[in-house]
Amino acid sequence: MLVDINLLPQKETKNTSKYIITGIILFIVLVLSILLIVVMNHHKSQIDQLNNELAMTRELTAIEQQKIVDFESSSSVIELENAVEWVKNYPTETVPILEHLIGLLPERGFLQALSYTGEGAVSISVQFDTNREVAYYLKSLTESDLIEAASLLDIQTQQIGTEEAEGYLPRYIAQFDLTINKQAIDELQKEEE
Repeated sequence: MLVDINLLPQKETKNTSKYIITGIILFIVLVLSILLIVVMNHHKSQIDQLNNELAMTRELTAIEQQKIVDFESSSSVIELENAVEWVKNYPTETVPILEHLIGLLPERGFLQALSYTGEGAVSISVQFDTNREVAYYLKSLTESDLIEAASLLDIQTQQIGTEEAEGYLPRYIAQFDLTINKQAIDELQKEEE
């Protein structure tokens, strides 16, 4: 058997595990630093985008508020003034008109429908026993001081009862269009007050 004797000092084996652990730690720190930089840049870009949107929203809000202020200052005042003038000129009551139209009816005439607009236009539907009463009523309307113009639009015959029965009576339904004299109505209202 042979014995190997080495008198040279033994070389210490290099401890590579230290270097490997240090390398791994440095690699992890490097990766985490890169991730941190990427995340910070992403958040910074989001913050910049949100700041831009906020600034744009504030600009749009300021523009819309200015539009509202301009609209309120210009058109609201004008609209209110127009509404006040309209109310001053409009309040022609229908009761005096209705009473006048009923007062002109013959004894067997009946007002069935009335439609009135603020501009002085009136449409009425009236029931009469004879067609002569229709003509008489139209004449009364045209001669009235409270009515500027009157026209007969239509006459329809409505039957009450049956032809075989003794009680068969025709009724005439006449449609009239009238234009009211607002000044005369206003004067009549003032006199009544």
